[in-house]
Amino acid sequence: MNAKSVALRFFTVLKIICLFGGSLSSAAQASAWLLPVGEVKLSISQQNNNLAYRQALPSDTGSVFVTRKARQRDQQIYLEYGYSQTLSFVGKAFDSRLESDQSPLRGSLFELGARLHAPYLRAGLLPPFIYKLLKISCETCRLSRENLASLELNALQTSQNRRPKTREFAASVSLADRISMEPFTMVQQVRFTYGGTKLAVWQSWEYRFQLDYRQQYFIGQESQAYLDQSSSYARLGHSYFMQWQPKAFNFAVKLSRGTTRDNTQPHVFDSTKLEWRRKF
Repeated sequence: MNAKSVALRFFTVLKIICLFGGSLSSAAQASAWLLPVGEVKLSISQQNNNLAYRQALPSDTGSVFVTRKARQRDQQIYLEYGYSQTLSFVGKAFDSRLESDQSPLRGSLFELGARLHAPYLRAGLLPPFIYKLLKISCETCRLSRENLASLELNALQTSQNRRPKTREFAASVSLADRISMEPFTMVQQVRFTYGGTKLAVWQSWEYRFQLDYRQQYFIGQESQAYLDQSSSYARLGHSYFMQWQPKAFNFAVKLSRGTTRDNTQPHVFDSTKLEWRRKF
């Protein structure tokens, strides 16, 4: 493959990014793929969210500025097992600690579930006719496309500080749209989750866009939105990431950097996440 051909394909990649890289603004740990039979995937991640701002307090001599700080540490272990060509089992343990001027908070979550192949839910994530126009504009690029979908059912147990543990159920639908053009691959993934109990219902939306070179070097962006309908609590998160996945070794390292905010206060958390993944 000569330099001119690679350059042509790279500029075609840029056109695709411009067309659908910002078409959705909410979403991230979406997965429409199932593992091969007998394969296990392990993921360990650490996320740090930091907040610092100055607050003006009234006094007899004028306003006094006080620096407020908060730190949140999230740790997660995720396991997935490919049971058959149409079924994978998933499990997750999550621990979160928030330290601030107020009382510290600690929460945990344990989750078990099953992911089912759902070809009847497949849908493209590009606007209509865009893929055909791309193939016409670059006939030598050998574009290929794959659409996937999965349905996931989960049982969750959550706890916060000394409150009683809560058992919840959730259902998720994930869609993926992958366009390959050697040596580049572009992937969009979206996921919608609906869960909770009879008294409290929540929803979440996730979106991921990524571009990789030879399945080794990845860049992209992820977004998440969460809404608790019972309390009207809402949270938004957005990040950019880089990932290295060497072919000689069966692991991946991912670094994400972004922001997180919610509707309980006007300030924004700076977020950094490091994730290590391996398949067995």
